[in-house]
Amino acid sequence: MKQGRLVPQQVPLRVDFAGGWLDVPKLARPGAFIVNCAIQPLVSLTSWPYEIGAGLGGSAAKAILEGRDGVASEIATGVGWQDPAVIRETGLCVWRSGARPLLETKSDPAMLVGRMALLWTGKTHNTPGLVDRPRDYDLIEKAGALAAKAVARMAEEIRNSNTEIRNKHEIQSPKHETNGEDGTRQAKRGEPPAVSNFGLGASDLFRISDFGFRASTRPYDALCDAVAMSYEMQRKEGMPALPDHGEQAKKYCGGGFGGYAVYLYADAEARKRALDTIAGMRVIDPYAANG
Repeated sequence: MKQGRLVPQQVPLRVDFAGGWLDVPKLARPGAFIVNCAIQPLVSLTSWPYEIGAGLGGSAAKAILEGRDGVASEIATGVGWQDPAVIRETGLCVWRSGARPLLETKSDPAMLVGRMALLWTGKTHNTPGLVDRPRDYDLIEKAGALAAKAVARMAEEIRNSNTEIRNKHEIQSPKHETNGEDGTRQAKRGEPPAVSNFGLGASDLFRISDFGFRASTRPYDALCDAVAMSYEMQRKEGMPALPDHGEQAKKYCGGGFGGYAVYLYADAEARKRALDTIAGMRVIDPYAANG
C-alpha cells in the first residue's frame, strides 16, 4: 500500500452497461467507450450483501478495501480496469477505451433511481477465463458509443433542468439580482459544468446512421437500447437466454456465463412488480459519493 493512500471502509460495486471488454488493455480500441455505474448497497470487508463471483467487480472492490491498487490488481489478472475505476469514481461514467482509465464524462445517475434490479443466475463465473473468447467487438463498440451519447444527453437534461430551476428561483428572489452595466436588472447565474457531447449537437445525438437502426431519442430509453445491444452480443457469444421479467432491457453483468444479470425497468412501479413476483431478484440503485 502506498503511504498516505486513503483506505475506504465501504465501497460500491458496479454494473456495466456497454463497451465491456474494451477496458482490457490488449482489447482496447481508440475512440471507443465503456459505460458503467457504481451501485448500492455498499460492501465492506465485513458486510457483503451480494453473491461472490457475481460479475459486479467484487475482486476490485476487495483490493481497494484492503488498501491495494485496484487498477494494477485487476490488470495483473489479465482483465480490464473498469471495475476499480468506477468504484473509485462512483456515479454514472463514460470511460475512453485504452490501457489505463481515462474518464470522458460523468453524469448524475438520478434517472436510474428506482429502475434497476439484479437477477442471480444460479452460478458464479470467472472473468479472467473468459477474456480470450471470440466475440463481436464491432457490436460492443457500437453499444458503447450509443450508451456514451445517452449519458451525455442525461447530463444535458439534468443541467438544463437545474438551470431552469435556478433561474426561476432567481427571478422570484430579488436579493439575487444586481444592476448590469447598462443599468438593467440582471440575475447572477453560474455557468453549468461542461459535459461532453462527443462533437454532436443535441438534435444529432441519436441518428439512425450511427447505429444502423432507429435509436430512442429519450436518453434513458437510448441507454436501454445500448444495454439491449450488449445483450445481443452476449447471446452471440453463446450465453443462455435470460428470462423476461417485464424489463425494458437486460444483460449479464461482467463476463457473463453466470453471475448476476442487470435488469432495467421503465419506472419504479414496473420494477416493484418484478421484485414482488420473481425469486432471486434484488433491488440496486446507483451510487454517487457526492449526492
